[in-house]
Amino acid sequence: MGNPSPQDDKGDPVRFHVNRDVFSEAVSFVVKLLPQRNPQPILAGVLIEASEARLSLAAFDYEASARTTIEATVDEPGTILVHGRLLSDIASRLPNAPIQIEVDDDGGVVLTCGSARFTLASMPVQEYPAIPEVSGESGLVPADDFATAIAIDASNNAYITGNTHSFTFPVLNAFQSQKGGVNSPNDIDNAFVTKLNAAGNLVYSSFLGGAACTGGGTGGCLLFGGYVDKGMSIAVDAQGHAFVGGATQSISFPRVDSLQPAFASGGGAGFVAKVSQMGGALLFSTLLGDSAQFVRGLAVDAAGNAYGAGPLTNFPTTPGPYQSLGGSAVFKITSGSASVGLTSAASPVTEGQPVTLTATYSSAPQGAAIIFMDGAVNLGAVALSNGSAILSTQLPSGVHGITAIYRDGSVEVESPVVYQVVNPPAQCN
Repeated sequence: MGNPSPQDDKGDPVRFHVNRDVFSEAVSFVVKLLPQRNPQPILAGVLIEASEARLSLAAFDYEASARTTIEATVDEPGTILVHGRLLSDIASRLPNAPIQIEVDDDGGVVLTCGSARFTLASMPVQEYPAIPEVSGESGLVPADDFATAIAIDASNNAYITGNTHSFTFPVLNAFQSQKGGVNSPNDIDNAFVTKLNAAGNLVYSSFLGGAACTGGGTGGCLLFGGYVDKGMSIAVDAQGHAFVGGATQSISFPRVDSLQPAFASGGGAGFVAKVSQMGGALLFSTLLGDSAQFVRGLAVDAAGNAYGAGPLTNFPTTPGPYQSLGGSAVFKITSGSASVGLTSAASPVTEGQPVTLTATYSSAPQGAAIIFMDGAVNLGAVALSNGSAILSTQLPSGVHGITAIYRDGSVEVESPVVYQVVNPPAQCN
């Protein structure tokens, strides 16, 4: 057959257009098969075949295979192979616009979506093993958890809260990856907060709760039907921070800069918590009110101020309240007006190269710390010097949603998300 040309080695001169949400969902489906580290680098790829008015996406590891077919506008048919997890990370974070993918003159796979543009290294198609045909499909999805509130942002991402019995509730990029109280009775629940993108893919999901209650007998907490912590309301601001409201009976409920440091009396309180944009941190979490009270409703305005309501007694009031006594309360939690800036020195970089991040915040005192977060991973805290904090680190290949957080006990500020692309190291063929 002879030696392949450089273009044969990279794949065909493909070009197609496809709906962003449909493509992201298809890529997410096939890459679930791929392990984090594969002894055969070629099996880390997703095979994309463009023909007529459809795309076929597939993955294979010699033990199992996954394939899905979606509609697309195909300008030039052909086949390409690209790193699956990197493609999935990129596809899940693209703006709301159609996707164009084509192979450039150098054999790179160029993905364009609105103002976003990425160039991915193509992998040798002819080295990919033949994928067996899949004769059927089956599956089972458990549905024993209940969501009580949902909010939708401007990009059609869904934010959900509720309560769950399950110790194996799905978690991803979580600030709390385990249910509070592993040895608690089965009738004890934790709250949860989950974000799904517009394609229905999990962005983050976390427990929110503690280990034990203060009353209700030895068999578990008996108030409110047996839960310990319950999410009952949720709202989202323009930056993508989720505000969760509900009730807790847990003495170890997670608190961050809480306005009310402990239960006022009895065995519980309402709560409000603010979750970071990528889901990996609680920016604040505060108790509110007294036993058997809860935050039933939440809303957020354009400035990021949170407004809540619910049956809350023993509730702290501001001077000159409309009504100082009663069984319900309305409250406002203000957001700081200052903002943290965050930039990366270079993106993309190749795995093994340093990533240098610079955060700026002029409203903090000299020496105050900025925390750099990669989703749920704390990359480190750096002291501000003349309004800037610089962190140099290395990251594995993929797309990393990085933020910088400043918190001083009364103010919590998070930068916009900076997406850092880290390409896999070059492969020798």
